[in-house]
Amino acid sequence: MMTQSILSETPVDASTVKRWTEDSIKDLTYRVVETRADLEELWAEIRAKKKVACDIEARSTDPYTATYTRPGFPVVSIQFSTGPRTAWFLPISHFDFLADDNPHGLFWQSDSIYLYDFLKDIFENKEYFIIGHNFKFDSKFIAQYFDIKPKLDFDTMLGFGLFQDTSNGLKKLAWQYSDLGGYEAEQDRYTHTLPVSEQYDMFYYPMDNLVLYGCADVDVTYRLFNVLNEKLTTDPQMLKLFTILTRASKAFLDIEHEGIKINKSYLNQLEIDIKLEMSAVEAEFYQMAYNEIQEMEADMIKAATSLKTGKILKTKIIKFNIASNDHIGVLFFEKLKIPTNPKFVSAKTKKHSVGKAVLQALKSDYPIAAKLLVHRTLAKQLSSFVESYPKFIDVNDRIHPDYKLIRYYNETEEKEQGTVTGRLSCQKPNLQQVPSRGDGKRIKKLFIPDYDDHYLVDMDYAGIELRVMAMHCQDENMKNFFAAGKGDFHRFVAAKIHKSKEESITDAQRAVAKTTVFAVLYGAGPSKISDTTGMSYKDAQKFIEDYFRLFPALKGWINKQKVFAQKHLFVKSLFGRVRNLPEANSNNTYLMERSLRQAVNSVVQSDASDLTLYSLIRIHKYLNSFKNYDINRPTRLRGSVHDSILLSVHDRNLDEIIEHVKVNILENPTLDFIKKCGILLKADVSVGKNWGEQEKLVYE
Repeated sequence: MMTQSILSETPVDASTVKRWTEDSIKDLTYRVVETRADLEELWAEIRAKKKVACDIEARSTDPYTATYTRPGFPVVSIQFSTGPRTAWFLPISHFDFLADDNPHGLFWQSDSIYLYDFLKDIFENKEYFIIGHNFKFDSKFIAQYFDIKPKLDFDTMLGFGLFQDTSNGLKKLAWQYSDLGGYEAEQDRYTHTLPVSEQYDMFYYPMDNLVLYGCADVDVTYRLFNVLNEKLTTDPQMLKLFTILTRASKAFLDIEHEGIKINKSYLNQLEIDIKLEMSAVEAEFYQMAYNEIQEMEADMIKAATSLKTGKILKTKIIKFNIASNDHIGVLFFEKLKIPTNPKFVSAKTKKHSVGKAVLQALKSDYPIAAKLLVHRTLAKQLSSFVESYPKFIDVNDRIHPDYKLIRYYNETEEKEQGTVTGRLSCQKPNLQQVPSRGDGKRIKKLFIPDYDDHYLVDMDYAGIELRVMAMHCQDENMKNFFAAGKGDFHRFVAAKIHKSKEESITDAQRAVAKTTVFAVLYGAGPSKISDTTGMSYKDAQKFIEDYFRLFPALKGWINKQKVFAQKHLFVKSLFGRVRNLPEANSNNTYLMERSLRQAVNSVVQSDASDLTLYSLIRIHKYLNSFKNYDINRPTRLRGSVHDSILLSVHDRNLDEIIEHVKVNILENPTLDFIKKCGILLKADVSVGKNWGEQEKLVYE
């Protein structure tokens, strides 16, 4: 049996690791499960303690599309800890175990049934309190490769993300809350000796190295649980919010693991269609500036011709590229003589921008700018969606987006991910980037229900951020508008400001009102609003003044939020989510003003997101107990994008589920602190055979 002796076999460089020392680790009890007797002892220990921290080591970051050209198994090990300074390392697969009769290098090949019984009991038995750090990641591997659905009671990454007092990366937290800071150093040193193609494939790492690293991971996780549990016990509101996030994490585990179906035949056809459209648009673009492009290419050939040999250098570019910003800049501002605007000239490069804002400003006077916008839209559809999605599609034609409930530090990619306000984010792929309007809706048509007799149902909170804003400011005019339960808020605002009837308001006037309403919420002044809407500075200033006269309590609340932030250096949402704003009273005007804008918009974003999360949890619970018409084709949650929730619903259960979710869940949050705000919530519902072709249901 491998015990503490393995520690002395792993030398520690005291000059680079300040906390992970022989003295700090000498009393650690890290053990390896090598025999069935060991596994029985671990099982008995967990039964006795009832509380266990868990962690896995895997060979990739994606359990669904991972492929291995080499032998092995996706999960290398699972670690357990029932208390500080103790841990068990359960090997699953490793290079050392490879043999002709064991091509996957499985440690428990001859005793796999007993291992399965152990894991199923630990991860699914409600008697045990399961602790993890970013455990949604671990759970997906366990579900995918062991067919076991882990439960989760406490996620330390979510907890530290809530408190924001430190990074919530496990290795960074180890420095602050344990004497194990730097425990990963030895493994990092070994990693950097490997070729890039072999780095982080734990299947090939030395076993002693893995044991030490994996046990320290789970040991630190248990210690962090103790720290967080004490914090949450003394803060009931934060504990309630943490409970919501934990339950939401469970719901998203199901959503991510089950995935959402993609119409692959349509995806293939869409690629052909977009490429043909791009070719046609590019040809039209070239025709609009034929002589100028010919002149540019002549200039490029001349510059690429060797003075010595008279031949064109192969390394030089001699053809105009519509995707090159440099080429577009030369074409527009040098060859076509389009007037420049100093506001869009880079102080560093001295080059004029050819970004979206510039093209939008030019398109009415210069059709070639409008044509370029069309080409860029098509190029984005092709690269960001059509060409990108295949790498995320599994063998069942499903993608498994990874949702982030909180801002966290991704130690594998060494970068922050998620949002600081707690607003839901998504990646691999990011469904929140899928276009929802115009021709871009064809991308949404890629997403289809689970089965032919299902529909995709999109349930969307109507104007949720505006309603949350009304909850905070308690403006009577806002409350009265939402209490009526109908009407278009932006058209209502435009009508009041223009002193006109709502039916007389044009779409352009409504668009300006909408832009201004959200711009004010997010701290934009008349200058920014003028640039965005095209109205004059004076008109933008008057619009803001009229808007605040219409909703006087809103202005008072905004000012109150800023004063509070400057005094306390934080703000707090209705749900209790705290946003630290240390620069709210900074001497640096830019930093201070940015913080004061965040004091207003962060609580609105947070509450809108948490309200959606809370509803998603209730939907998840409702569907898990719902008596489906076909138990083999049940209605399931399929995702969430901003303030909407997506479901795949059997057609025989469609009416019942829609009515219950809309009326009893989305529009009735059952939270006392939300009810006391007195703002009526409204949910819009649309149904279709794909996400891009939806019929909106109308309710009287």
